[in-house]
Amino acid sequence: ILQRYILAVLFFATEGVYNRNLGGMFTPTGNKVGSWTTYGTLNFLSRSHECSWKEKNAHGSLKGVKSCNPNTQEITELILPEAGLHGELPEEIGYLSNLVRLDVQNNHLGGTIPVSIGRLTSLKTLALSHNKLVSKIPSSMGSLTKLETLYVNYNHMEGRNSIPSSFCDLQEKGRLFNVWADCGRQVDPVECDCCTVCCDPLTNCTPKLE
Repeated sequence: ILQRYILAVLFFATEGVYNRNLGGMFTPTGNKVGSWTTYGTLNFLSRSHECSWKEKNAHGSLKGVKSCNPNTQEITELILPEAGLHGELPEEIGYLSNLVRLDVQNNHLGGTIPVSIGRLTSLKTLALSHNKLVSKIPSSMGSLTKLETLYVNYNHMEGRNSIPSSFCDLQEKGRLFNVWADCGRQVDPVECDCCTVCCDPLTNCTPKLE
């Protein structure tokens, strides 16, 4: 019930709207009528179990709740890249405690990275690039001891102190192999001791020089 509630909160926080006048169809701001994402509704808010809230795109890739633990039915992968999402990621996302992969790249998400992301201690991949996120990485993400890859490039994050040392300390623990950020900007570049790839405003991303 909890993860079903969290996905419903995510739906509404990213501008999904239940429209009774359209016979139960979903109408988001900025997208075509009868759709939540560019892939469709992905079965979100349907009566089926939330592990089936997914659909294949034209290339055969699953979008939505890509996978769940087969024994517990807890969500392990939530995949929504290039989905046309607007709004913000809600704090409730951090209570999907078994997430291993969260991918919301190439959307229109604004606001800050939820502090609750630091609760996702099973997370290995966090993909937030190509959005409109602001401020900085919350220090709570220093608790993500299994994190291997982070994409925060092409956002609107602050330059100075936007990636705290407590987060970069994860690299010393043998994790955090890939960190992509906007540390290649000429103006107010993201300061990042643990970044492995730096991106500039011209979509050029290159390995960071030591």
